[in-house]
Amino acid sequence: MKRLIVVLGALAALCVVTPAANAVDVCGYVVTSTNGFLCPLRTGNTVCLSVSATTGLCEAPLQCFGGRGFFCLATLVPRTGPQAQCPFASKRATGFKCFMPTRFVPQRSNVNVELAEFHVSPDRSSVPPGHVHFHVSNVGEDMHEFLVIRTDLAPDMLPVNTDGSYEEDGPGTDLLDEIELVPSGESRDLDIDLAAGHYVLICNMVHMEENGEVEVHYQLGMHTAFTVQ
Repeated sequence: MKRLIVVLGALAALCVVTPAANAVDVCGYVVTSTNGFLCPLRTGNTVCLSVSATTGLCEAPLQCFGGRGFFCLATLVPRTGPQAQCPFASKRATGFKCFMPTRFVPQRSNVNVELAEFHVSPDRSSVPPGHVHFHVSNVGEDMHEFLVIRTDLAPDMLPVNTDGSYEEDGPGTDLLDEIELVPSGESRDLDIDLAAGHYVLICNMVHMEENGEVEVHYQLGMHTAFTVQ
């Protein structure tokens, strides 16, 4: 928030996934790959599935197969945790059977990030899909913040407000989570589950100096690309 400072393996039990729009205990998944004939799912689609013993509690990738007039194999990765309603514009995977690989070990990636005037510097620019632990340290003198944005836009081409700061959830962007304040010399942690895709990490602080000069940290270069693949 901006602030002004003064695959198919051994199949166990399977389930046909046909959740209603207002089902209780559903999860959103993103399709990361498909293979087959006339497959109704496409890479990048969001799919809504009911929580079950075979799909788990939205914590693991799923393998799905199905067919009635088509044949399709699909891989899904979690987008949301358990919730009361399906994500907006998600598909219902009618005719598919999905299961969680029995030997799945959740992928966890640790990323150290340094914030300073005026850059955002992670120690790695790419991680595999799964759980990401950001350890964010402010090594500069000013107050900073840390935003994780999903977007296909270039880091310096995000939609902006009239003052030049990033317009949160502006066209073509999805602000997923943030650390609102990281004081100078201190560190904060952010845990988030990320699907395959392109992201931008930024500081969106708008800072007023004692002489009245306003510094817009995003415009001054505090942004960097981050990829999950």
